[in-house]
Amino acid sequence: MINNYPKNVLVLVKKALYEDDGDAAMTLGHMYDFGQNGVSIDYSEAIYWYNKAYDFNRSREAQMRLGYFYLNGIGTKKNLRRAISYFDYVVKYHQNDDQILAYSKWALEEAKRQLEEDKQASYKKYLAGDGEAAYHLARLVYDMFEMDERFGDWQELLIKGAKLGSGEANYFVYYYKWGNDDRDNWEYLLKAASLNYYESYFDLYCAYHYGNEFVKKDEKLALYYLKKLVEASKDNVNSGIGYSSLAEAYQNGELGLAKDYQKALYYYGEYLKINKLNHLTLHLIGEMYFEGGYGLNENKVLAFNYFLEAATSHPKSSGYSGYTGAQVRVGDFYEHGYGVVNKDYAKAFAYYRTAADDVYSDVEGCYNTARCYQHGIGTKIDNDKAYEYASRGYEKCGDAPCYQKTKEKLQSIMDTTNPSPFGDFEI
Repeated sequence: MINNYPKNVLVLVKKALYEDDGDAAMTLGHMYDFGQNGVSIDYSEAIYWYNKAYDFNRSREAQMRLGYFYLNGIGTKKNLRRAISYFDYVVKYHQNDDQILAYSKWALEEAKRQLEEDKQASYKKYLAGDGEAAYHLARLVYDMFEMDERFGDWQELLIKGAKLGSGEANYFVYYYKWGNDDRDNWEYLLKAASLNYYESYFDLYCAYHYGNEFVKKDEKLALYYLKKLVEASKDNVNSGIGYSSLAEAYQNGELGLAKDYQKALYYYGEYLKINKLNHLTLHLIGEMYFEGGYGLNENKVLAFNYFLEAATSHPKSSGYSGYTGAQVRVGDFYEHGYGVVNKDYAKAFAYYRTAADDVYSDVEGCYNTARCYQHGIGTKIDNDKAYEYASRGYEKCGDAPCYQKTKEKLQSIMDTTNPSPFGDFEI
């Protein structure tokens, strides 16, 4: 949750994330890069904010600093390709003849020199039968704009790396589906896991969790690979999907695990360290605090705060108003109070309608908006509007089992508010 940031940092965090403010993101990058304003140096955090500054306004300084980190392997794994791409962009498009440009010119040539040395060294190791070197060389010679063909075709190098025992190469042969057939690709995935390549663990977790043409559903094996992914996530740059998946398993009592909201909260927290503004995760934490139990004390105040953040915090560029499920929950709080907020039917209706009018048109948002129009909750009674929103929600329900109870309630509203005396029958 972003509110865990110190107060002097939180204002900038909200400006950066909610307003797509590149200057705020750049300031945060400086703070964590150099330990300014009472903030401890944290290079991975600096990289996160420099990336945001680059995304929001193509900051040349942010690109220069990112190139520096990737060139030297500080706060992340060394990646000469990425370093070159950042420095090259600065050299081509930076307008001022200053230290940023001067350093980027030098660093670009240095990165190219190191890249050539790395290719030559990897090529020698590959010729000596080193699978990891073959994989590494394949990644070095591959470029979406210009291939370096002196060392051979990168696809062939990748496949040879797999045959020579590179776990990473085996995984990417599976990923790109370069095996002879589906069974062959599956074997490449199994080989990658046996060689302890961490990205393979998620694919195998999914395979055993849902089953596929090669294996039946197996909760024990699904949990085994999910826990291996979580353990590997501590030492590898990743999306955090292992943390969120294990958190959901503890929250819902899946994969043979007993429900444990404390453990779910811990793993959701780890996920939010990587994905700072994930609305669904914030909403799920809110649901646990709202319900309570399973090792976690009920706390309606915390539940409301999580729902509110998920409902209202969103990047300006996203085009969305927030997480619709959380908007419905905030509306529910304003309708019933729960001892946390004063009842405010107008606000409840506003949140319900925001969820209903979202591009995805939330089913529960439609139901509650229709109910408000039907009974005059926070708005005037309007049967035409009640019917409109009820029918919209009914259509969104489809045949999904999870929506059947809501579908019945929507049908009831449609039956009592249909503006035509003949119902849906057309003469």
